Amino acid sequence: MIRLVMFVLAIGLSPLGAVAQSLEELRPDFIAGCVDGGNDAPICGCLFDNWRVNLPEDQHPLASTAITMFLGEMPQDPQKMMAATVLLQDMTSVLLQCASGELELSAQDAPPPIPQTGDTIEEQLLYARITGPSATIAEMNRYTALVEARKARERAAEQGAIAATESRADINRSALSADYEAELARIHGRDITAWEIDDFASLFDLYCRSGGGTEASCACVWPILAGLSKYNAVPYMASRSPGDDISSRLSAADYSAAPFTLSLFNERRAVCD
Repeated sequence: MIRLVMFVLAIGLSPLGAVAQSLEELRPDFIAGCVDGGNDAPICGCLFDNWRVNLPEDQHPLASTAITMFLGEMPQDPQKMMAATVLLQDMTSVLLQCASGELELSAQDAPPPIPQTGDTIEEQLLYARITGPSATIAEMNRYTALVEARKARERAAEQGAIAATESRADINRSALSADYEAELARIHGRDITAWEIDDFASLFDLYCRSGGGTEASCACVWPILAGLSKYNAVPYMASRSPGDDISSRLSAADYSAAPFTLSLFNERRAVCD
C-alpha cells in the first residue's frame, strides 16, 4: 500500500534536526518518514532511488530541501519552498510505477518475515538459522515440517471452536423452541380474539429469535408489527410458520385479510436487519 497525498504536503512527520549534506545521506530519513506515513519500505526505497537517479546534479541541493520538506521541515524562503514542492510533485509518477510493479522494488528495505506468535521455540530458533547465510537443507525441511504441524494444530483448534459455538447455538435454539411452545400453549388457552395486540409480543419475540434473529433485531421489528396490526390475526400469524394449524384458530375473514398486512410488515422490517 502507498499513500499519494503525503508526498506533497508532508504534514505531521518529525522534522530533521540537521540537514544532511547529500541525497544519499538523507535516504534513511526519507525511508523512515515514508514508512511512518503508512507505506511499505520496499516501495519507499524504490521511490527514492528512482526519483533521485533522474535528478540533474545541479538540482541536488533543491532535492535535499524537498526531502527535508517531506520530513516536515519547511524552508524560510517561499520561492525555495515552491521550487522544492515541484520536485516533490515529480515523485508521483515514480511512485505509481513503483506501486504498479513497473519499477523494481528495493530489496534492501524489505524486513524479513517475522515468525507468528504461535511459533514453538524450536521453530523460532530454526527460523533464525534459515534466514542466515549458513542454513542447511535439513534445517529448512525441519522448519517447514514444524510450520505445517503448527498450522494443522491451529486449524484443528479453530474447527473445535466453531463446533463449540455451533453446539451452544443448538442448545440456545432448543431452549428458545421450548419457551416458544410454552408461550404458544398459553396463547392457545384462550380464543385468539380474546387477547390484546401486545399480548403477542413475547410469542413473536421467541419465534423471531428461534428463527435466527438477534434480540436487538427482534425488539426492533415488534413495534413495526404492532403498529400495523389492527386485529389479533396479524401478530398471531406473524408468530407462526406455514403449515401450522393457523386456519383452525382464526375466522375465515381474519385468515384471508391478514396476509396483506403481513406483506407490508415483511417489507418494512428490513430496516431492522
